[in-house]
Amino acid sequence: IDTLKQPAQSHFAFRRGFTPVVLIIPAVIVIIIIILVATGALKGNFSISRNKAESQPQEESASVQTESESQTSQTAKGPDLSETYTNENLNFQISHPQDWKPEQQGTNTSIYYTGEGATSSAGSKVAVVVTVEAMDNLNLIKLSGLVEELKKQVVASPNSTASETRTTTLDGKEAYAFDLGITEGGEQFKGTVYVTADDKRVYTVTSLSEESKKAKLESTLDAIAKSFKIL
Repeated sequence: IDTLKQPAQSHFAFRRGFTPVVLIIPAVIVIIIIILVATGALKGNFSISRNKAESQPQEESASVQTESESQTSQTAKGPDLSETYTNENLNFQISHPQDWKPEQQGTNTSIYYTGEGATSSAGSKVAVVVTVEAMDNLNLIKLSGLVEELKKQVVASPNSTASETRTTTLDGKEAYAFDLGITEGGEQFKGTVYVTADDKRVYTVTSLSEESKKAKLESTLDAIAKSFKIL
């Protein structure tokens, strides 16, 4: 596993601005899947259970905790997710308020906050980023193991922290989540990384905001991330 740390550290070393901070996630996923599947380190069939809302993974790492059913409650009305972005090529959709805009960059989709004059994801310090990586051998991978290895590489940088992994669902499908902290250019970013999959793709849904904006926009970030659906 130690041999995987260098790619993650290099990605951190060369990233600039908000968007590249989030895009470390897909880069690390590709490296992990290729190497760990080749070595057999993540073998485990989850192609059936991950697509059933009632079926939770039976084999977990000791650091994986069950996410409480009693999530922090939003206001009675909640954020108004009046717009829906659909990407048929990448097989997902996600909803957002009118003052958030989607921006597509290859297999990465940023839903960024346009407040304070932001006209692109690079100019915004608040966004939900969906990454999609197609893989042919996902039926050989245990999703919980993939998430743990992903987290190890994300926090390989001394500027990053992560919480324990917890089980959850996205659109009724098996998913895992961990909270993320990143210090970049003297600014602190906080957020949550969700990981789920279908038979052919791994999806990460990462909400991230500059710390001073987190309290104001946290409920909206959470609602956007949890509106994610695989088509």
